[in-house]
Amino acid sequence: MSEEDAGAEPENEQGNAPVETDANNMLETYKAENDRREKLLARQEELLRQQEALHVEKTLSGKTNAGVPQTKEETPEEYAARVMKNDDIEKEYS
Repeated sequence: MSEEDAGAEPENEQGNAPVETDANNMLETYKAENDRREKLLARQEELLRQQEALHVEKTLSGKTNAGVPQTKEETPEEYAARVMKNDDIEKEYS
């Protein structure tokens, strides 16, 4: 071994980069990804709080669908009976 090789870091299997540097790069990448995910999670939590507040405000303001009669969906049997009786055919196509 020469004097230059004595201070060199060990190389990985490909022989092109030091193993320790690869591990450090992976760790830095992991930390950066973890930070990004933490920021996204914090933003998502804030948006959820805002959505909940809007839902509460809408519910308390009386602008919800409460008390609004829901239209009843016609079953296939009811539709067939109505068509066979020929009721409201003119209303549907006019």
